[in-house]
Amino acid sequence: MLYGLLLLLGLTGCSDDRDDGSRAFMSEATIVGDADRGYSCYLDGGGRVVTHDRRLDGIERGYFEFRYTESDWTDAALVGCYIRNARVLPYSVYEIIRPVGTESSGTDSPAGADNREIPPHLSLGQGCFGYFDLHTGIRIANLQNGESIPVEMEMSYDPAEQTPDTLRLRLHYHPEIPAGWPDTHLEYGSVSCDLSALASLVQWSDSVTVAVEAGDEKPYLVRIGRDDLFKPD
Repeated sequence: MLYGLLLLLGLTGCSDDRDDGSRAFMSEATIVGDADRGYSCYLDGGGRVVTHDRRLDGIERGYFEFRYTESDWTDAALVGCYIRNARVLPYSVYEIIRPVGTESSGTDSPAGADNREIPPHLSLGQGCFGYFDLHTGIRIANLQNGESIPVEMEMSYDPAEQTPDTLRLRLHYHPEIPAGWPDTHLEYGSVSCDLSALASLVQWSDSVTVAVEAGDEKPYLVRIGRDDLFKPD
């Protein structure tokens, strides 16, 4: 008897379910704008989401959850389809590395090359909207108290080494463990490198290979289009 009642309640509950139009998805994105005018979130896979969510204040790149309803889809004549009035939840905010120029005859690194280490399990993400992402150990965590600090990372480039089809960068990775932290581990994640300042460095080809030298045997490569050197307006 009890089983039959529970089954009936379950079937009744299912039959009352209705689609209220709520939707959500996750994506990496570049953020442009402010809360007053509206943030434009340019999705790595294509598309744009507009929001006034102040949680995006000061954020340039990251991995986000986007919540919206079907009625938020907008088709504007000049800008095409986009989602408006979304709720955006930062899942992972990426620190930004901005490349620093060096000269061939000068120092090899803004912070010196002698003490840099090879970044563990380094890989490069796709490049778009003026950035490309790097995935490696990004924070040092103290296992005794849960405190953590970011790994110092810098990117440099020599203007004399650049060619129209190859952007050569050098990553400087400095994991400094504070004194008094005897038990630590490395937390992995993503950071973004801002390429926009290099957009006019040379007359780039339509397709550009970004080659990152990190201190091991061969460079890490990612191909981008020339337009990917520019941030959205």
